Amino acid sequence: MDEEERNYCSLILLLSRVGLPKLRDFFINEWNSAGGFVPWTDCLQNGTDLLTKFTPLNYEKPKVQSGDTTTWDLSLFVKALLNSRPPFVPTTKKGLVAGLKCLKKTRNKLCHSPNGKIENSEFHNLKSSVCNSLMLIGASSKDFKKVKKDVQLPWNELISLVKQCASQDKDILQGIETIINRLERLQKGVDELQQGQKQSQQTQEEILQEIKNLQKPSTSAPSTLSCEDVKLYSERLKSSTKTQTEFQPKLLVSHSVPSTRTDDIFTNLMIQREWKPLNRSKTRLSRRDQLQEYNKPSAKQLIDKCQDMFINPPDHDNPNPKSILVIGKPGIGKSLFCQRLSRDWADGVLFDNNPDASRVADDFDFVFLMTFRQLNLFCEKQFNFCEVLNHCSVGDDRSKVSEPLFEYIIEHPEKVLFILDGYDEYYDRPSIFQCPFEQKYENNPRLKMPVAALISKLLQKKIFSSAVAMVTSRPTEADELGGIHMEAVVEIAGFSVEQVKEFIEKYFKSKKEEVKIAARDHIMNNENLLSIAHIPVLCHLMCFCLEWYVTEMNCHSLACIFYFQ
Repeated sequence: MDEEERNYCSLILLLSRVGLPKLRDFFINEWNSAGGFVPWTDCLQNGTDLLTKFTPLNYEKPKVQSGDTTTWDLSLFVKALLNSRPPFVPTTKKGLVAGLKCLKKTRNKLCHSPNGKIENSEFHNLKSSVCNSLMLIGASSKDFKKVKKDVQLPWNELISLVKQCASQDKDILQGIETIINRLERLQKGVDELQQGQKQSQQTQEEILQEIKNLQKPSTSAPSTLSCEDVKLYSERLKSSTKTQTEFQPKLLVSHSVPSTRTDDIFTNLMIQREWKPLNRSKTRLSRRDQLQEYNKPSAKQLIDKCQDMFINPPDHDNPNPKSILVIGKPGIGKSLFCQRLSRDWADGVLFDNNPDASRVADDFDFVFLMTFRQLNLFCEKQFNFCEVLNHCSVGDDRSKVSEPLFEYIIEHPEKVLFILDGYDEYYDRPSIFQCPFEQKYENNPRLKMPVAALISKLLQKKIFSSAVAMVTSRPTEADELGGIHMEAVVEIAGFSVEQVKEFIEKYFKSKKEEVKIAARDHIMNNENLLSIAHIPVLCHLMCFCLEWYVTEMNCHSLACIFYFQ
């Protein structure tokens, strides 16, 4: 074990063996001092009480809910202390706040270390900052001397000690496993050298070089998947996609509100090539006429079928687009459109019956629907692209991407459509559109790097250059992508008047006829309501409210529901 690896282990011992128990005692003391709840005893009631003050991430919630702080990692303690409402450590205590943030930042650095090493020049500064921070929560110089002594243990004893101390932090354990694997392979290499003393000098040099390069990512062998294997996975992905997109989120969280099937509620949208902002100059038009004007793209620019997004018009000589930006204002139906696009592919009708056979794009073997809302959960992680697909795409355990399949995707990107929904919801957008960030990393989807770097490379066609990548966004945030070349830009303009009628018919299809007629007539005869009904989510909400009013209040006169200034 070299000195840089021992530096890494030293910081882990400081954070885990010294920091964790001190943070636990500090948190419990602050909780009991704050009052208002029962004293902290690591019971379920404690967890329930804490959830009224602190909102953890989804994967952290079970630990918080249990109330058992012996299972918490350092990051969770710091978040609970700083992010509770009100915080246990107020911002006025600047030194303590900075110290807690330093501990969390150092922990994250260790988690993201690609090789389990900390250089000497960096280690001394980190160690000094960590020790100063730990002293603020009760650590002593005696604790630090014990760590300094234990770091000099034989490597196998030190690794065992570090694993035991960091057992609550899975991310740090991964870094330790990296060191173990490297040391075991190094030891194996040394054994081979000792047994091969009679071999030539050239052979010895090759073994030494092998040892030095153990940490370099290897290039996987070409995919050996058969056509049947590819077809089988494609069918599994289609089945998974249909299952996961079958129902839409409920407007209210209640068992009394029925679930809505995507296929039952989806209504075709007005989609046009390029972006056409609403002409605000025509202020004298009535609300109905404004709706007609807004939803009147030129016939030349109108996209009749979803498949036309992936195919250039006949008067274009350029190849079909490989990067597509879909713009639409809030609630216009971007996410539902992405789900319907995926479902059309899964049903085999995405490129069905195109009359212009010369312009038909090949159908995709795979369509991966990913949401930036899901990608947000991994902003601080380093993944390769295969891990991104397995963690962030809309699917289930049937659609997991294996290494051989991932190699097939790398070798045949032209068979893949990546859909990235909700760019405007992504926390780390600057890392995507500020191109120098991703240039720190190789253009290799097999390598681990920040998720934002992988997405940036995908949109810039630096990886999977022959694949089709489609990203959706609200207009304001979409402007940020102006520095990235998009081969096609389309806008979702919402419902036309006829499509509003169609949506209402679908919504009330299985409901009483008199309820449908009352709701339809009220919306279609009210210019105020009709003017906002082109936004699908508002149209859906109006139908829901009108249905409730007619059904629950047993009233077929709806004029008193909505008021407008």
